[in-house]
Amino acid sequence: MKVARVLKEYAADCEREGRYPSEAGLMLRLGVGEEEYRALCEREDTAPLLERARLGRVDWLESRITRGGAGITGLMSVLRREDAAAAEEARLIIRMEGLGGPEAAK
Repeated sequence: MKVARVLKEYAADCEREGRYPSEAGLMLRLGVGEEEYRALCEREDTAPLLERARLGRVDWLESRITRGGAGITGLMSVLRREDAAAAEEARLIIRMEGLGGPEAAK
């Protein structure tokens, strides 16, 4: 699977259609479930690509929030979930390191 190619195509499709490039949509496009997606997020070759996609989602939300208009409350709710997911991932890594690192969790 060429993650970089799929990410690029998915982002372009979402931009063309004017829709939010959700993590769930990305998983569907990649053809993976949550567990496989988390594994991709940890792989050295795909982690930077998926982090960039996450930042793209945050940018998409923030740019629409700052423009104002209808739906801001909903957009802010999605943004909080994005931030909460990133914060939870960071807490998990910290807890795992305290237990002997990511390898200890496998």
